[in-house]
Amino acid sequence: MGGCSDMRISHRFDTETEEVTYPGCRGLEEDGSPRDWGSYDINFDNFWQALRSMFIIATQDNWPGHMFAGIDARSSLLGPWEGNNKAMFFFYLAAVLVSAFVVVNMFIGVFVDVYNEKCEVTPPSK
Repeated sequence: MGGCSDMRISHRFDTETEEVTYPGCRGLEEDGSPRDWGSYDINFDNFWQALRSMFIIATQDNWPGHMFAGIDARSSLLGPWEGNNKAMFFFYLAAVLVSAFVVVNMFIGVFVDVYNEKCEVTPPSK
């Protein structure tokens, strides 16, 4: 889940096919700044990034934006393409639903546990 700083470039390296040559993400942009291939802040490039990404999705912090970035992602060598993998919607939906279910159950469990402890400690009033 990455892309070139120049949004017109969709390939990380120069790629030639029989019909066309795609320029890679190197050289200078129109304003003279160097092009840079960067990863999206939410990505699954390695285990720790995936764990961090799942935590951010579980907290539901801008999850629709991350979902659309996941839908547009192609590979580590190709930039995003709008609507490339629409099935990713189901992954993000399942992740949000399952994590929300777990968080709600943890909250209710802690609340009930603390309530039961307070009921045991406090003697009943007459």
